[in-house]
Amino acid sequence: MSQGNEKTPIEGSRARIGASRSALLIALLAAVVGGVVYLLASRGGGRAPDMPRASFGEDELKASARGLAERAEGFEPDDDERRLIDLLERLNLAETRREPGPETLKEVRGLVGAVTEEARSLAGADRARYLSMGAHLAIRFERALLELLEAARGEGLAALIEASAPRASEARRLGGAFLAEAMDRGLIEDDGRLRGPSILPQVLFRVRWRGFAGVGLQEGLLPVERRAYMDFVAAFSREGSVEVRLQAVEELSSLDPSYDAAIARAVVLHEAGKDWDAHIELEAAIEAGRDDDVVRDFARLLGR
Repeated sequence: MSQGNEKTPIEGSRARIGASRSALLIALLAAVVGGVVYLLASRGGGRAPDMPRASFGEDELKASARGLAERAEGFEPDDDERRLIDLLERLNLAETRREPGPETLKEVRGLVGAVTEEARSLAGADRARYLSMGAHLAIRFERALLELLEAARGEGLAALIEASAPRASEARRLGGAFLAEAMDRGLIEDDGRLRGPSILPQVLFRVRWRGFAGVGLQEGLLPVERRAYMDFVAAFSREGSVEVRLQAVEELSSLDPSYDAAIARAVVLHEAGKDWDAHIELEAAIEAGRDDDVVRDFARLLGR
């Protein structure tokens, strides 16, 4: 038995273990706090810039619109082309159902196959006419979408879609999942604002149209239209699509030497969690003579 305050060997051992654990916890806490303080200090209040965007002049946008109208002028679909249009509209409606179940997914897969088969047959028979058909359909979609976005300025886009407003239904029938995807990625705001050049919806429609037929996605596009497409890919592709976004950045820089490719590459890499690679891009820009607040704030954020 212990006498007075004297501890037994077991009690003394427990006390030493408890003290050791307390010291360890204190050390771990200090390390964590120190790490946070170091991280905050190393980042120095830096910030990531917005993704650089391509610039577009009014004259070249108008030229694109005129060219599209000229390509579609006088186009009247024949019976085979009407069959493809019907299949496409059925696909568009199927892929935008509110609660798609297994049967709907099966239907969508079947319709994608049918649209692809018809598109490749028509493009193989007359490639130029197939592209003219795409221009014709792109104009129809663009008009429907612009009417919807105009209405959204007063009523809100989400409210119009929820109420199945005729304009929203027409945009889905002609454009499929474009509207939902555009809203999800932030390309279209609820007030109807399009975060891109005015020609972008018709350009994206035509790119999809080419994809069905296995035609080069940018075949026949004007330089301004290629730039609009690459700007969309770089700024609005899923953050995990690193290589696709970086390739778009490179093409943008070749089309527009004023495009800030160095910052764009670093933003893409940072958003993908590749901060070390982003830092290397910024260091290369600094070594090449870049010395501005954007690049230095970004470098501070990365804490390198």
